Amino acid sequence: MTRRSPGSDDASDERTCASCGERIELTAWHPVLAEPDASEALHLYPFCSADCRTAWNQRNTEND
Repeated sequence: MTRRSPGSDDASDERTCASCGERIELTAWHPVLAEPDASEALHLYPFCSADCRTAWNQRNTEND
């Protein structure tokens, strides 16, 4: 399993929002999206808020 944020140099940085790049407070709940790639590897995308997760989903749906 890989944790990554698009545009991030650090593939394991679960402290950065995958949508806006803001720092995530790890002691509080935050939404995460899990998505498999073509090779069935699971990637985790952390978000600072539900709004950022929605925005990320909308951007990535438009690109499909």
